[in-house]
This record gives sequence, structure tokens and C-alpha cells, in this order.
Amino acid sequence: MADKTTDVDKFPCENESVCTCDCINILKLNPSSENNNDGSVPTCLNPNCPYAYLKRDGFTSEAFKIQVKNILRHAGFGQMKKMLQSLNVNFHKLKLIKGSVAFLSFESAADRDFAISALNGYNWKGSTLITKIARAHADPLLKRRAENESDLESAVKKQCLDGLTEPVDIEKAHENLRDSIAPLWRLNYDPDQLLEKRNIILKHLAEARKRLLATNRDIIIADTVRHSEEFDSTRKPTICKLGSVIPSPVQTGYRNKSELTIGYDVDGTGPILGFRYSKYKGGSVAVGSYKSWNFLPKKSSKVIDALQRFLNACSEGDLESLSKLTAFDPITQKGNWRQVLIRESRCGDILLVLYVNAHELTEDDIHNLSNELKKWFQMGPGSDSGVTSLHLSVRSQLVGDLNILVTDTVMGK
Repeated sequence: MADKTTDVDKFPCENESVCTCDCINILKLNPSSENNNDGSVPTCLNPNCPYAYLKRDGFTSEAFKIQVKNILRHAGFGQMKKMLQSLNVNFHKLKLIKGSVAFLSFESAADRDFAISALNGYNWKGSTLITKIARAHADPLLKRRAENESDLESAVKKQCLDGLTEPVDIEKAHENLRDSIAPLWRLNYDPDQLLEKRNIILKHLAEARKRLLATNRDIIIADTVRHSEEFDSTRKPTICKLGSVIPSPVQTGYRNKSELTIGYDVDGTGPILGFRYSKYKGGSVAVGSYKSWNFLPKKSSKVIDALQRFLNACSEGDLESLSKLTAFDPITQKGNWRQVLIRESRCGDILLVLYVNAHELTEDDIHNLSNELKKWFQMGPGSDSGVTSLHLSVRSQLVGDLNILVTDTVMGK
């Protein structure tokens, strides 16, 4: 049984550098510097630099980005896209922001520079466009960690999972995980959860009415719109009346499809199968175990248990050919185990897909992994798990910002 508190968890990685760098210190002293679109990109060599991702192999939309200002306020996405195509601007992504500003990202410096020369000073719909290089955003996770650091001098630690300087409260962390996965878990299902869900639906119906009227005022002639019989919690009228919420007869084991992440818990244990404590930009890549949840069907839980034992055997060296495989690190983009998809049909069939990253893995390594999985679930400890179809999906490379997955059937249908 784990203690209620433990030391700051350590993410297994080859970097022994500290969690701060000059770029992070600049962000802490002057947070607005990130929005300084002067085109300058930090040259810090610290591997934990919030801009280190720009120097890694692989595509990122932040590497070659420009800002376009003085756009006609009511110009639409389609109109601007057509204008860019007419100028032969080869952009990768377009983000149009209210307030006459747009951001364009490119796949190369040459495409970016051509766009600047073509757009800067160009007269479009009576407005002269102003274009310049936009500074890349800091890695949201490392930036969040920097915000959590209260003492720069005490930050000389190993790269850590949560970036905190105080002991981690395990019980509080698990409570936060429940808030992330099932926000209404503190409420009784009937009637409290049902009432809360009904209020959420009413809020969306009120927003739908507001947007419809903003688009077409003539719709007010409809009786359901003019004489609304339903209101949300702030007394805003809804677009239509909402019927009563019917309670589900099944309150546990109802999720027949789940995606689980493979990572390390807040106390550093792992690799484990479970769910992320927060989004990446929330400042943590920790994963909480699936065993705390009752929404997974018993048959699916049995399959996940078998796969968890397989991961344990790999990390403990029982399967020598797979001992070098580690959980994928979203920060460094290194590691192998990524996530799992499990789906259970009404006929009792169970589909299991294991996603891995091919970082530093050869074709022989992938072949060995496939064979070991097959042995484990056909003749080994996982043979009684009940999995019907097992697949291995390998992310072999990146083209642009798209993941290229090669999926093979290991066993079953």
C-alpha cells in the first residue's frame, strides 16, 4: 500500500538536467514576452527548454509561423484561403482570429519567407496587409511547470513528472483524477447527477436559441422559439422544451469502448495502464491506474489486467527481448508504449489494440513484440483473458503533423 505522500515522482528518461532554463526564467519574469512576435527564437541548449521541441525531428506547426494583421474584420476563413491560393502561398495551417489577425504555419522556412514577401503590403478588400514572423509558443507543460516553481534556486532536480517542489499527496492526486474522468462522481446518480446533466443540456439549448436568433431573426416567428416553456439555470429561454431524463438501468460496467494511456503514476511507478490526470497543458503527464473505475465491464477489465501483467513482465526483464521498451514521453517524444484501445461487443467478443511508438525499435524488435504478445495471450498468463482479436499498431514515422500508423493483426479475427 502506497504512503499518502511520496517524494516528487521521477519520469524515467536519460536527461539529468534541471527543470528550468534561461528561457523559462525569462517567461517567469516577463510572461508577455511569449507574445512578442519579433520572430526571435531562443537558442537555449537546455533539453528542458520550453522551445526545445522546435529543434527535434518531426513537424511542428510552431516552427515556421507568421502573423498577418490588418485583415478586413468580417473576412471569412474560406475567403482568406482562396486569396492565399491565388497568391500561390503554400501554407500548412490557417488560424483566423476575430479582430483582423491571422496566423499561418508552414512546413519550411522557404514557404514561410515566400508568404511574407507575397502578403506584406498586399492590398486585399481595401486593407493593406501587414505580415511578420510570429514567435513560437512555449511548450504548455514546461511553461506550466515553470509557473508552479516558487524558488528558482531550489529547482535543481532530475526531470520530474509533475514539476512540483513539494511532496505529492497521492490521495489528492487520485481525487483530481476522478474529477478529470468523471466530474459528477461525488453526486448520487439519481436524482442529483440526472438533474445536473439536465441543466447542462438546458444550457446548450439556450445557447442554440441565442445563436439561431443572431443568425436569423425571422426564426422568432416559430412558436417554440417565441414562447419558450423551458429555461436554463440563469433563466435564459431555450430553443425548445426538454423532456424528462430517463435513468439508465446500468450504472456500472457500461463503457463498452475505452482508450487507456500507458505511462507512469504520480509516485513514479509504472508503466501502468490508465487515464491521464490532466491535459498536457495542465502541467502533468502522469497516468492513474484503471483499477479505480467501475465503468469498465468485467470482461474488459480482465483483458486489461492481462496486458498490465505483460507490461510488468517487460519492465522487470522477464521478457529479455522487450526489456528496453519504455512508456512514451510526450515531452521528449521518446519511448514506446503509448495507449490501448479496448472494445467489447454485445456478442461477447473483445477487441484489443496496442499502440506503440517505433522510437529506436528495429523491424526485429517489432516482430519480437508481436510474437511475445501472441504467446502471452494464446498460451501464456493472458490465455484465459477472453480477448478475441488482438492488434499491434506501430507509429513508424511522421509526415507533416499526421501520424502514420501501421496496424497488424497479432491473433484472432
